[in-house]
Amino acid sequence: MNKDIIYEHLKVCTIELDFTNEDYNNERQWLACTSGHIAETLGKKRNAVSQALTELVRGESVLKINTRPVYFFCKETVEQKLNMAIGQHEFQSKAEFFDYLRHSNRRTSDPFARMIGYNNTIHYEIEQCKVAVNYPPSGLPVLIHGATGVGKSLLAQLMYEYALDRDLIDRSAPFIVVNCSEFANNPELLTANLFGYMKGAFTGAAENKTGFIEEAHNGFLFLDEIHRLSPEGQEKLFLFMDKGVFRRLGETQGWRKAKVRLAFATTEQLQEVLIQTFLRRIPIIVKIPSLKERSFQEKVEIISTFFAQESGTIKRTLLIQKQVMNLLAGTEYVGNIGELRNIVKYTCANAFYQAIGNHAQTAGSKTLSIMVSHIPDDFIEKSSIRDKMTSKDIPFDDLVIQEQHRENDVSYVIQAESILTEMLDQLNGIYDNFAKDILEHEECIADANKVIDTALDQIVGEINKSFLGYMKRFAYIRKVMDSLLQLVTEKSGWSLYSNTANVFSHYVFFRTRKGYDNQKGRAKKAIDLIERVKNLYAKEYEVAVTLTELIKTHIGVDLTQEDIALFTIYIKGTNKNLDVNRIRAIIISHGHSTASSIAHVANRLLGQYVFESLDMPFDTSIEQITTQLVDYVKQVNTGNGIIILVDMGSLEEIHMSLDGLVDGTVGIINNITTYLALKTGSKILGGLDVDEIVKQVTEDCQPRYALMKNEREKKKAIVTTCMTGIGTADKITDLLKKALEDYPVDVDIFSYDYLRLKNNGKNDRIFQQYQVMGIIGTADPKVDIVPFIALEDIMLEKSTEQLGVIFKEVVAEEEIGQINKKMIKLFSLQSVINHVTILNPDKVMNYIELVTDQLQAELGIEFGNSTKIRLFVHLSCLVERLVKNDSINTYENLEEFAQCQKLFISNVKKCFSVIEDVYNVTIPVTEIGYIFDIISLGTDKIRV
Repeated sequence: MNKDIIYEHLKVCTIELDFTNEDYNNERQWLACTSGHIAETLGKKRNAVSQALTELVRGESVLKINTRPVYFFCKETVEQKLNMAIGQHEFQSKAEFFDYLRHSNRRTSDPFARMIGYNNTIHYEIEQCKVAVNYPPSGLPVLIHGATGVGKSLLAQLMYEYALDRDLIDRSAPFIVVNCSEFANNPELLTANLFGYMKGAFTGAAENKTGFIEEAHNGFLFLDEIHRLSPEGQEKLFLFMDKGVFRRLGETQGWRKAKVRLAFATTEQLQEVLIQTFLRRIPIIVKIPSLKERSFQEKVEIISTFFAQESGTIKRTLLIQKQVMNLLAGTEYVGNIGELRNIVKYTCANAFYQAIGNHAQTAGSKTLSIMVSHIPDDFIEKSSIRDKMTSKDIPFDDLVIQEQHRENDVSYVIQAESILTEMLDQLNGIYDNFAKDILEHEECIADANKVIDTALDQIVGEINKSFLGYMKRFAYIRKVMDSLLQLVTEKSGWSLYSNTANVFSHYVFFRTRKGYDNQKGRAKKAIDLIERVKNLYAKEYEVAVTLTELIKTHIGVDLTQEDIALFTIYIKGTNKNLDVNRIRAIIISHGHSTASSIAHVANRLLGQYVFESLDMPFDTSIEQITTQLVDYVKQVNTGNGIIILVDMGSLEEIHMSLDGLVDGTVGIINNITTYLALKTGSKILGGLDVDEIVKQVTEDCQPRYALMKNEREKKKAIVTTCMTGIGTADKITDLLKKALEDYPVDVDIFSYDYLRLKNNGKNDRIFQQYQVMGIIGTADPKVDIVPFIALEDIMLEKSTEQLGVIFKEVVAEEEIGQINKKMIKLFSLQSVINHVTILNPDKVMNYIELVTDQLQAELGIEFGNSTKIRLFVHLSCLVERLVKNDSINTYENLEEFAQCQKLFISNVKKCFSVIEDVYNVTIPVTEIGYIFDIISLGTDKIRV
């Protein structure tokens, strides 16, 4: 299944929707964005379309609303229409979707986005920080752990800005930063400055002194290098963390209070430098990866960001050699990001100094070249020894960073350069195969245009992701491009209208973002290609040259050899199957690219260039439309007639303007859709005349309807559940969906209340609505008609046969084994624990193992593996609930349990005391009741 075709079709369907209107009454338009409707329109199997859409959602190019039916939208189109960035890709309801849009319109920035990798390598760490900051009333203490220079201080600063942005603290709230290493030789002085001191408390204390804690009241206190705080100071600090009270040094009576959010940082091994009683009071520990652990692309983004900062400082556009980027990105840094920043700063300073010294930097010049010779010698030597000069290869040529460029400009240039470089390599390969007689000429043209289409589509996607406010500039370029193509059409006779204008406008817009003309690296690659296309397509080459000259004159963009090659191939591809005697067809629609997008998709699916298009802004008058249409008609052969597809009834008046201009029949069809265009195009290619085409298409495309009755086939579903509430079941659902994401499983997966299943059994309403294939959870609700798989059986690899029973009706038999293997991997104990808690999983696991061992000893029972796994999962969730102050406060027959199981309750409290001390929590009897139930599932020895 070609995902590109589905994506293009979805883009067109999305364009037709109004996302500013929350009225859901017009369901027909929304239904066009469902897998069933797309499959029907394109004549494809629904499960194949569903799989392709799922992959597009996972690739973050498509949005998904998990209603019935499920809706899909092209993300870049929604962002473009609303002029906003969308970071979430799945929604559970339309209400949630529109709530998100409203919220994001008010608050589109996330302070953490300034940290490169925030949605990739360090996404989990940033989510931990957000959890800590949001926790009422004063957040949770956070310890940031990592090597020197990884960005610990920046992360603490962003936590403060995030709290300000979310109105969690006042705008005037202080952010106090203390580097404890400044007091390395006098730890007592650090303690005194932290808590403050009274006059006479020690020699030199001549007056009362306010401490850092008091200064940070109602704000943030960030203690960097916290390991420099003495054990005595740590003890005093954890008293403040527990109770919110402290005394100044030398103060003997009364307690002072302060409301402070705390963040700590250290480069050292935690267990070796911090006392355990202090460490236990920090529920969230964030580990920041070193630069070496970052992805190569993130390293490039970090380097580019630093160069962008220097560009702004020295007020110069920087032209950075590819070799510089290779060298910087391929080297390891002991000082991590901090060292890298200094290397970039020194390199720019050296380049600036040499340029002035050599008088190469004239007074009027604003460009500064950054070369390998400007990098510090000791760094070059270190890098050469490690042989990093050739181990990595940046997928773009010399990089330009303009003064005051936004950070997204840098990322966009990198991505677009990579796309174009790969495109040129592929085009050269195609024409090599043609020269060797491996490809026929027609295949060569088709393959080349497919490569160009794919590359240009990617560039358009990068534009929309990086420049949400680009519409005005693009609209100007598009308007000029329409005029230029009309001039070229008149001079050459080649058909170049809105389809081509849309593609070329995006490409020229990309060129305006680059801001430089020196592309020697890629230009060399283009030399062979340009010579080939010049010889093969002489007429098209002349058209491309004429067009590039006009673009330089009227838009101010000086295009290169590779651009001429690309334009030549594209023009050849759009005209190669154009039968001048065939019925002409044109799509006219409002919107900046609606018509051209529909025509683009239809032409791709039909395999021939059938449709031209005219795109019109919404304020375009009928007179302006007809003027453009008349200009088009004058340029083409209409002897066999023309079919015009329009988007609204008022446009049918255009037929009056064509009176006497068309030699054949004029057919106008209203309410254009991609489906209608495909039907029309296929009949044009089938050789029917205009009258017959209009008649058949209007019959085929009449409004459809569907009736849904109770006897319809029920949707298949898998239900997850947990005896202690929906929260854990939701997390099991997430893991299960992840296990099945690579398989086209037409089945809903959702969480459901355990007690409802247990009490209602097969009479519960869920079984009236769904064909429930199976239940997966922590305890069996014992529903006779549905198989149950225990979570621990999956983790112990005992569920193969049961999984086969559940999945046999929804996936191919050979895929069941693959799903089982993936589930075993995802549902390992470590993976599940990592997924169900935001706390430090290793730390939680250690304490839970200790509690479980002590509980076995107190009860005189040895738990089986199943019981241990159930306890590990349950207790992990329990600790998180207690830390969040969100414990379960109900339990069936609570009074009876409290009366009859006093010894059990006492034993659990005794064993659980270590966790209560570490996390400063108290376990209620209601939660102990569920621990009793879990143990009872595996043994009856504790029952009285």
